[in-house]
Amino acid sequence: MSDIAKYFISNLTIAALKGVDGKERPLYEQALRNACSSAPPPYGMKWFGEEFRIKGRDASWFGGLLISDAHMEGYSAGRLWQYGERISDKALSEGMLRHARDEAKHSKLFGKILVEVFPQIQSAELSEKLRSFVPLFPVPNGALIEPPGFEELLNSLILINLYEIKALVLGRLLSPLALAHAPGMNRLKISKMLGCILNDEAHHVKYSADFIEAACAAGYYDYVCSAFEEFQKTLNIITESELLAASEFNEIDA
Repeated sequence: MSDIAKYFISNLTIAALKGVDGKERPLYEQALRNACSSAPPPYGMKWFGEEFRIKGRDASWFGGLLISDAHMEGYSAGRLWQYGERISDKALSEGMLRHARDEAKHSKLFGKILVEVFPQIQSAELSEKLRSFVPLFPVPNGALIEPPGFEELLNSLILINLYEIKALVLGRLLSPLALAHAPGMNRLKISKMLGCILNDEAHHVKYSADFIEAACAAGYYDYVCSAFEEFQKTLNIITESELLAASEFNEIDA
């Protein structure tokens, strides 16, 4: 595998972060590069993009993907809210609660994108299903659990960072397919909604990267490198299985 392919995801992520605030995060960046070198993410590889585009040409598969995205964003919103309320660091807690609100917003946006791309599938039943994905804040019970220890918190932020990087990349793969399926008059609206989601994802990568950079500087660099590699390997297995599996929602005739 060439170095360009091996480091595609880390280079894309670092460029996205520079686009957000122009800052360098040398320890975080090196840890991410190390993980991408030892466990290259499949979503940075040519075969993955080709397979994603082939599957995405099928309207039913793509419609199912949008519904699955709406569902997962809503689920993540609830979990992030509960976790954020456990964190004693006020700034980080507020950042995670803001992330939760963004995920809830994304759940709504993916639902809207679905019906803009495939207006023929609109129905009261579908609208109710999409509404059920979005949690109501505050989500109960989160504050009743003990605050996480530092290493648990660090592990959580590393996982968040890797998943948000993946979301950023998959969003870029998804966007041209959404526009290709959509009626021409709906494409500008869809493009703006997808742009909003991608902008938020970049900021989610940023706040988690800032925490990881600070942890590395405080003596956790080796720990971060090991966790990054371990979690990236697991995420790679999950990602490949997700791409090969049929969507659970593909009974919807798009």
